[in-house]
Amino acid sequence: MMIYFACNNIDVEELIRCSFSISKTEYRIIKELTNTREKYSIEQLSSLFKKNRTTIQKAVKNLVQKNLIQRRQINLDKGGYIYYYFVEDPEQMKRRIKEIIEHWYNSAMKEIDKL
Repeated sequence: MMIYFACNNIDVEELIRCSFSISKTEYRIIKELTNTREKYSIEQLSSLFKKNRTTIQKAVKNLVQKNLIQRRQINLDKGGYIYYYFVEDPEQMKRRIKEIIEHWYNSAMKEIDKL
């Protein structure tokens, strides 16, 4: 989806990636988790995106640190555990994006007023 702004079109993916300083892989993970509302393991995400486990681990670690996705530990019956990743509240993410855009807008308006 593109947004027209003055003389440029801004892709919504680019807007979100820029807003949160995330990579294309991280964006794809957020989008999948938001759209499906499912919980995924590293292995499932790795298979889904055809990326190696290390790449996915780094991506989800960054997303968890930025509080864009959550991680839940599930203990296995035979011992050990596995982490699952998910988006708890997609509306919260939308609010965060809107706040970032609103902050940008207010900053732009202040700079214009200085002209």
